[in-house]
Amino acid sequence: TNDKDIKFNGFDNGSGITALTLDMSSGGTATFNNELYIPNYIYHVGDANTYFGFSSDDTYVVSTSGTTALTIDSSQDATFAGDVQVDGGNLGVGTAPTSRNLSVYRSSAGSVANFLHYTDGSNFSGFYINVSQDDDEVILNASGSSGAAFIFQQGNSQSLKLDTSLNATFANNV
Repeated sequence: TNDKDIKFNGFDNGSGITALTLDMSSGGTATFNNELYIPNYIYHVGDANTYFGFSSDDTYVVSTSGTTALTIDSSQDATFAGDVQVDGGNLGVGTAPTSRNLSVYRSSAGSVANFLHYTDGSNFSGFYINVSQDDDEVILNASGSSGAAFIFQQGNSQSLKLDTSLNATFANNV
């Protein structure tokens, strides 16, 4: 019969239920009465390398173009293969997002954020933001495999440089 649903009926502990409905007026949309268990993945029709599911116990993955784009493991750690963008919202690291665009939280003293650039396995330079709970100090640290300097710019012009010997060079009058 045209547009007539297919229903899978049965009994659950003596009560009649509809376990599954296939909606023929909607191209066979499946509606399950309760949970759905799958062994591994759900694939997009006609696109065999785009899927989501479970690569192992307690691990959820999303794959596109044959590449795992997102993995969430049993520790609730999320690993992204590409860039992460937050459009129109706030991002909180270590805490729930606040009213600020970016909030980084750490409950103990130490390095809160590190911005590092590696040129190879042993050569790097970076900028560290540390917090001292004892002194209520925020420490900005430039560091690298061969020392590092702070350079302050306005536009593309250097206005102040603090070199690795702690010498200060100003572009103009102090």
